[in-house]
Order: sequence, then structure tokens, then C-alpha cells
Amino acid sequence: ISNITLSCLKLVGSYIVPAESAEVLGSNDQKSWKSLAVKKPQQPEKIEPGVLMAIDLTFPVVSYKFYKVIMRPVSKLPKWHPGKGDKGWAFVDEIFIN
Repeated sequence: ISNITLSCLKLVGSYIVPAESAEVLGSNDQKSWKSLAVKKPQQPEKIEPGVLMAIDLTFPVVSYKFYKVIMRPVSKLPKWHPGKGDKGWAFVDEIFIN
């Protein structure tokens, strides 16, 4: 495979914002993992309408037995957000593997 796409919800007013980072790792034994791609999605700067968005993690063609996707949610919402200082939520509804 060479791409994993995460279908995510962005609903800023409800604390659902893009993940701080998303990473895909590969392994053949589930003990040693190799990072294949990391992405830091652009964060909103104001309250916006809700939308589905994609986070594309692209890497050279590989073949592993196991894959792991790690999303790190925003630890503190920004000062302009009504919930400033609270943690953000990252929602994924589908994962596409190509």
C-alpha cells in the first residue's frame, strides 16, 4: 500500500477539530513499528460550518502484515474558541487503504 486516508468530521463549535497529528506505522511482528507518514492538519482559526475532511497519509509503496494509525487530538483549544483550554475531539468515520 502507499496511502491511508482518514475521513474526519470538523465541527469546530462542538470542540471537534482536526487532529493535532495523524501517523501511520507498519510492522510485521507487532513489536517493532516503522513510521511511514506523519501529517499535521491545518487548524481552524475561527468557528466554521461543519464539514467532512480528509487527512491523506502518503508514503512509498510498502508491504507489512500490520498497520497502525495514531491520531493525537488537540490537547487545548485556542484562546478564540468558547471552550478555550479544554481538549479537542478528533472524529474518524472511515479509513481508506490504497
